[in-house]
Amino acid sequence: MYRIRLASGEEAVYRTAGELALAVRSGVLNPKSEVFHKAAGRWLPIEVHPDYRAVVTGKQQAVRTSGHHEVPALPLEPPPVPEPEVAPIELVPAIAFTASDAAPYLPDSVPPIETEYDPALDPTPVATEAPVFHGATRARKLRVMLALAMGVGGLCLVGGGAMLAGPPLARWLGSVRVPSGEVQEGMSPFDSMPPLPHAADGALAAEPVAPALGPARVASPAAPGMYSRAYPAPSAPLPLGPIPLANAEPTRVSRLPASRNAAPTYVEAYAEARAEMDEGFDYVQFRRVFAPSRFSGPDSIRAARRTVAAAGNIVRVYRGREVMLEQTFRPDDPGGRGSLRESFETAESARALLADVDSLFALLVAQQGRFSYVAGTLRFAEPRTAREYTEIRRRILLALADWRDARELASGATIPRLLQALGTGSPPPAR
Repeated sequence: MYRIRLASGEEAVYRTAGELALAVRSGVLNPKSEVFHKAAGRWLPIEVHPDYRAVVTGKQQAVRTSGHHEVPALPLEPPPVPEPEVAPIELVPAIAFTASDAAPYLPDSVPPIETEYDPALDPTPVATEAPVFHGATRARKLRVMLALAMGVGGLCLVGGGAMLAGPPLARWLGSVRVPSGEVQEGMSPFDSMPPLPHAADGALAAEPVAPALGPARVASPAAPGMYSRAYPAPSAPLPLGPIPLANAEPTRVSRLPASRNAAPTYVEAYAEARAEMDEGFDYVQFRRVFAPSRFSGPDSIRAARRTVAAAGNIVRVYRGREVMLEQTFRPDDPGGRGSLRESFETAESARALLADVDSLFALLVAQQGRFSYVAGTLRFAEPRTAREYTEIRRRILLALADWRDARELASGATIPRLLQALGTGSPPPAR
């Protein structure tokens, strides 16, 4: 038995050398195929196998011994199949036969056979209708879609006409009056009664009747067939003051504050915007920016820069909120007298201060590994970097000193919060 891996990667098993020879001569096996060596446990080129070389060189034996049985080699080509012999066909001349030849053999006493026509026994093939294909064709789909579109269009047309004709029809029905001589459904039947007879003194000739829940008709003895109207007596007036009720509970007054649906005022809107800015600063932990712990390591410096960048975004959002509030509450005089919006100079100073603080931490992040923080000072490896850091630090200290002594600090919104977050400390000096 041969375990062969073909050049395409497929594996095949050939039981005899004849099958192997047939595969080689048919081109299935080629020198690129491999044979599995069971003793070595690996694949080897098929050219090293003796049976393959015997087939290629033409020295293959007709019969190979496999165990105790001899297995004949498979023939490379099947033997030719002999063609069957066809017997000659003898042609017999046709004999002409007419009705006159058969007449002497028919008896004269046999009556003609009369049969009824049976369609079931008729060998003539009956023409059948061609099968109809009920599948959905493109033309049928188009017809169905057209029918649906027309139906939807008709519904829309009817609905639109009803909506347009509804109000005029309602006004016309309201203007129609019922003739006074006819009693219609919902009308009082007493309007169509004949006039009541009167006595000599002008009073109605009607007997008094007991009060009822509604007007009733009472027969008049003075005029048979005539009726008079009898109305119930009025009830007694209600007593003055609160009406006592049985098992009545005392009135309870809720102490819950009433909700106000009114829109916030100008001052309330600004207070809400500044409260949101404070919440944003607390969320990003924008405080003690220049604390010594901010410069103690690379991670602390990167975290401080992310905090400063987040604070800048919060301030920009507040500036946009100011513009929106001014256009909403003061469209005629935005930012004029009495406005709570910060001045342009204050906004620009706050932006410049945050930009310098961000540049300071960005420089330290870029110089990571080329400076050290020792005893509250920064020691840079390059003098040029130390000078650049010192210039940024000087601008920050000047801005902080100017705003801490300014008079507009009490009325500002962003600058007081920035000063509080930066703290009383300062960036460490460079050596």
